[in-house]
Amino acid sequence: MYEEHSGRFVQKKFAAGIQIPDGVGFMMYTELRDWTEWQERCALGLCAEATAKRLVSYGHSRFLYYARKYLRRTALRDARTITPSPEQCWHLFETRAAIGRTREGKSYKRWIFARGETSHDNLLDVVQAGATLLFRDAVRDHLRKEAPPAQCLSLQAPLRTPDDALTWEDLLPGTPDPGDALALRELDRMAVRYADALLPETTRREQLLLLARASGVNFSSKPLARAAGCGRSAMYNALRGLLRRITGRLAADLEGEDRQTLALLTLKIVDELKKATAGKKKLDKRHGRFFIEERETV
Repeated sequence: MYEEHSGRFVQKKFAAGIQIPDGVGFMMYTELRDWTEWQERCALGLCAEATAKRLVSYGHSRFLYYARKYLRRTALRDARTITPSPEQCWHLFETRAAIGRTREGKSYKRWIFARGETSHDNLLDVVQAGATLLFRDAVRDHLRKEAPPAQCLSLQAPLRTPDDALTWEDLLPGTPDPGDALALRELDRMAVRYADALLPETTRREQLLLLARASGVNFSSKPLARAAGCGRSAMYNALRGLLRRITGRLAADLEGEDRQTLALLTLKIVDELKKATAGKKKLDKRHGRFFIEERETV
């Protein structure tokens, strides 16, 4: 068995014939004859049942290990949601081993076994180490194709906590039910009151970002990054934090109100905050899109 330590694969010795924990579940040991049988018969489906069972168990464990290791590159939180069945994990590995080529043009499957010809290590160790590297690459390729990238945010994700009923999708502009004009005007008045109360609580960074949104300045702007003192990811996190505070206050003050009304009111509050922030700061167009504060700074 192998565990990766600083790029090296270290063998773990266990009694034969048992299932062992490897940190990601249970993995059956493999024997050299399992790998040579797979090599000779070309595909797992042609191997003996016991051989196939051991190899599939080994492969699934390696796949899940690397799926968890590289999960941070995706927007997912649980590696199990993106890890295929044990048989499919092996299929992805086997396909890569058969089709992939080294720089010398040798198939990866041949490479796995050819490494043993020049190594002084135990042949089983060498074969499993090579297979583990292929599983790592198969996982990376699978995540790149199937998993949403880390910067993506699901519209169905809750705004504040996992149990929050209000989602980001509720904040998307839509066609609100006008109901009666009086109710909409009351929402406008409520938005102004909430914005007046929230503005003194906003940070300088949040106000800069609100102004950027109101002015159409992209969060990739380097002058904006210098003024805000952070990068684009931190800017988005700051705005999300502001939205969570707004929705949290509305949920506490307007308990029992329907989600559509709360979402519409949140959008109106954000619009009012943009207007209020624009009244305190301005965009100096002589220096590109660079923010400067007026004398009456926040």
